[in-house]
Amino acid sequence: FRDLLFFLTRRSSDLRVARAFDVSMVVSVVEKELFLERIPDVEPAVVPNGVDVDHFTSAGNVQREPQSEVFTGVMDYEPNVDGVLWFVRESWPKIRTAYPDAKFLVVGSKPCPEIQALHGKDGIEVTGRVPEIPPYLDRAAVAVAPLRLARGVQNKVLEAMSMGLPVASTPQAAQGIGANSAGSRPLCVVEDMAQMTDAVLTWFGDATAARTSGEHAAAYVREHFQWSVMHQRFQEAWQPLVDARGQQLSGR
Repeated sequence: FRDLLFFLTRRSSDLRVARAFDVSMVVSVVEKELFLERIPDVEPAVVPNGVDVDHFTSAGNVQREPQSEVFTGVMDYEPNVDGVLWFVRESWPKIRTAYPDAKFLVVGSKPCPEIQALHGKDGIEVTGRVPEIPPYLDRAAVAVAPLRLARGVQNKVLEAMSMGLPVASTPQAAQGIGANSAGSRPLCVVEDMAQMTDAVLTWFGDATAARTSGEHAAAYVREHFQWSVMHQRFQEAWQPLVDARGQQLSGR
């Protein structure tokens, strides 16, 4: 009963807040669809997260380790924990069989005991909190985003793409990015762990293809997700309201 009461109270609050404001914003088309299911008479604008592309720019391949992959995120957050453990259980043994020296970098603060226990085993490095993320992305040849639970736009995916890494992602982690494609396209979206394993093995075996995919990814982020682009979309969402207010004031 308490759960039902909480749901009804929250739904009522969402309706009241959305209808009280002139503009509502969400970060992805998926979020917009969910919003409209709950509040069909208020259409939100979609303004995704942005990326600081100057900060998340690769320093080059000098530090890159050819058969290495990376995952970034706060490592006591359940979706991240679940994703990493799922990947290590289902994909990593096959990758290590093909490439015995392969490395998996798990980069992020607050690693829980299950994640800490992976450190030092089978080429897995658990860093804990680090001063900067980009140097670790520059060590990796591939990024993975094996999330089964995700909402909104995943910064970890955009940041890896911005750094010129090829990224293999589940559909959940790719929501809102709009690059649902594979091969040399911006983002490789896979349907299961077998496909993710295949993507990683393909890139490990063909460094040129990996770099080409990474270049596509970096260009895509700079075209669609750098902050200047998001600022423009934010301005476009607000402009009708600004124009309407201006007309009201000029008519006084």
